[in-house]
Amino acid sequence: MESNRQLLGSVSCGTHRRWGALTAVVVAVAFLMGCSGQEELVKPDESVSALGGSSKNMPRKRYDSLESKGFDVSSFDLNADGVDDQFHYSSGGTIARIERDLNFDHVIDCYEYYRDNEMLEEEYDLDLDSTVDVVRFYKAGKVSRKQYAVGFRADMTIARRYDDSGLLIQVQRDSDGNGTVDTWETYEPGAKKPSRIEVDTTGDGRPNQTIEGS
Repeated sequence: MESNRQLLGSVSCGTHRRWGALTAVVVAVAFLMGCSGQEELVKPDESVSALGGSSKNMPRKRYDSLESKGFDVSSFDLNADGVDDQFHYSSGGTIARIERDLNFDHVIDCYEYYRDNEMLEEEYDLDLDSTVDVVRFYKAGKVSRKQYAVGFRADMTIARRYDDSGLLIQVQRDSDGNGTVDTWETYEPGAKKPSRIEVDTTGDGRPNQTIEGS
């Protein structure tokens, strides 16, 4: 088991890597499209940055908390290549975390976090650079919010929120990448264009311009 864990960080297979990159692109397209769930609309005057604090401080892949001590660890070799590519961490029969190598390149690229056997959050590294690009948050088994880095850059700069039927109701953007949300787009459920756009042009985290949709 321990040797397999070391391989996860060190083995790099050229063929797998190329196919892995293609897989990552396909998965990325799927993740950046629709999802379902429910999330209360965040008003600009209630939250300076609804990307989870600051986009630069958004919880990322939690290396510091990816401990195995105190957990029962089960590992699985899903593609029978001799290297384990899925790991379940549990305590007292309750799952706490699952790590997955989705494209079988011997590097973990998906982290799932659980509480009381219910998934709370998923983190994905879609471009194989060991940095999380997409985070999905769950409520009652459904995706409630999604945050991601545009162009696979280092910081999360966009958050999307959905109603209980899976329709987009709000998009929040850190358009200049300074760590603070500066654009809030409000959508009527099912609409393709926002009904209202609020913009912060002063950098204080509060909107000072409003554009009403047609």
